Amino acid sequence: MSFGSFDHEQSQRAVAEINTVPLIDVLLVLLVVFLVTLPLASAMIPVDLPEVEGVAAPVTSAVLEVTIDRNGQIFYEDQPISLQDVEALFLIAEREKQQVRLRVDARTQFEEVAQLLSIANKHQISYIGFVTVMPPDNAI
Repeated sequence: MSFGSFDHEQSQRAVAEINTVPLIDVLLVLLVVFLVTLPLASAMIPVDLPEVEGVAAPVTSAVLEVTIDRNGQIFYEDQPISLQDVEALFLIAEREKQQVRLRVDARTQFEEVAQLLSIANKHQISYIGFVTVMPPDNAI
């Protein structure tokens, strides 16, 4: 029973080995499927974030403040502006290395905020702050 012989009588017998290549292929496919679906499954978990006290950001002279009301209207210095005007403002903020602060009404749809964040990302704004109010002292 030597394995390396050229004996023709033994070549007619069936080989009793398990082929592990298909098993490894299936395991690798399952691994890829789990790696792809895991971030999607964890993003669908509903989270109710708590209110916390924060520290006020330092006031600097180079701040661009944009406001969005509950209807999704965008304002700059109390004047309504369009998304094209916001893009021009963020272009200036990018050149002058200004901070951008967003004052967003709590009932504003996320799509409105996401549009502003997308424009800020396009212009590589490195600092974006959200203006909030501190919770009352007796709430915590």
